[in-house]
Amino acid sequence: MLIEYLRKMAIPYSITLIGLLIAICIYPSLPTHVPIQWNRMIVEEIATKFSIVGSPLLSMLLIALAHPVFELFTDRFLSTCMALPTILSTGIAGFMLTFELYSAAFCFGLFIPIFYIFVAEFLILLAVCIAYIATIVHRFGRY
Repeated sequence: MLIEYLRKMAIPYSITLIGLLIAICIYPSLPTHVPIQWNRMIVEEIATKFSIVGSPLLSMLLIALAHPVFELFTDRFLSTCMALPTILSTGIAGFMLTFELYSAAFCFGLFIPIFYIFVAEFLILLAVCIAYIATIVHRFGRY
């Protein structure tokens, strides 16, 4: 049971572990406080640099809590779309990794509008979900 769960969740947890490794590598060179919230490229909130390491840990916790809810929803409403919870969990891991990398990049002077990155990630996740459900509908004639 545990092996099956880990096999199913390999991609989201791998993304999260990559984020954790990046955070550990850049942690010594970060300033004492890092930005965590912006408004039009102006920092509104800061936190200690541990938040960069805390982001992947929070991602793991969020995935562990959300994945069973996604599975329950899928079992109830989309019974043939069994990979959908893993796709959504991978999306959460991707969003959290983007948040971590953006905060770290901001500390090193790289300014990219994060809104566009999140919109692109959301559209990619939405396209993957739609393509997956369309494949299931085409294969089985229903979702």
